Formats: sequence, structure tokens, C-alpha cells
Amino acid sequence: MADDAALADIDLAVTLKGRDLRLDNELAQIPFAMDLLLHGTAASPILQGELLASEGAVQYLGHEFLADRVRFAFDKERGVDDIYALFHDPARLDPTIDFRSHTEVEARNGNEYTIYLGLSGPFTAIDLQLTSDPPEEEMDVL
Repeated sequence: MADDAALADIDLAVTLKGRDLRLDNELAQIPFAMDLLLHGTAASPILQGELLASEGAVQYLGHEFLADRVRFAFDKERGVDDIYALFHDPARLDPTIDFRSHTEVEARNGNEYTIYLGLSGPFTAIDLQLTSDPPEEEMDVL
């Protein structure tokens, strides 16, 4: 690997746009549209922009939730220790997440519920919300 001095001399200005990014693992299957800018230097790259989706599915507590809105925003002028982290440790980028999804369930009493799963905030301090229609206490939702 090149030394830091050599990487500091490499300026980055890469625009990534398109619909060809897909999260596909045992927990989620989400096709993203991306509008990202990678700039700074190879020694201290900065990623800005967003990943957006309005479809897909995630697994949570044994239920499949259909994605209504997914947004990962890289809006901080936060440098990354090295370019390796962009591809192998993206949590270090600490994107802001706005995620909304839903699923339909039938309770033991026969009532049907729409359950809403939301995630919001920075990746390092994410807030999870579970709500239902008709309303139930969060602990009783699933």
C-alpha cells in the first residue's frame, strides 16, 4: 500500500450516480438509486450525497417489512481515515438514516394490524420506532 504522503497527492472528484447499487443479504434486499460525490484526497476521502430507495424488503423479528422510504444521507464533511473504509467499514461514515417500512400481521385474537418499522438518526445512534394501526403499545406490537 502506498504511503500517506503519496495518497495525499491524489485528489479525488468522483461522482457516482445511478440505480445499480443493491443491498442484498439475509436481512435486507433493497435496490438503491445513488447520487454520491467522493472528494478530498486518497489519504483523506470525503463521501457526500445520498442513497435512496422506495422499495425493497427487510427482515425483523421474523417478519418481512416492505420498504416505503429509505434514505442514507452522507451530508457531513467528515473525512474517512482511509479509502479502504469506504468499501469495507461503511459504518465509520456515520450516515443519517431515514427508513420507513410496514408489514401486515394477524394477531392471535384474529385482529389484523399494519405494523410500521422506522429507523432514524445517525447510524451510530439510531432510533428504532415500532407503531401499529390500530394502535397498540410498542412492546405489544410484534
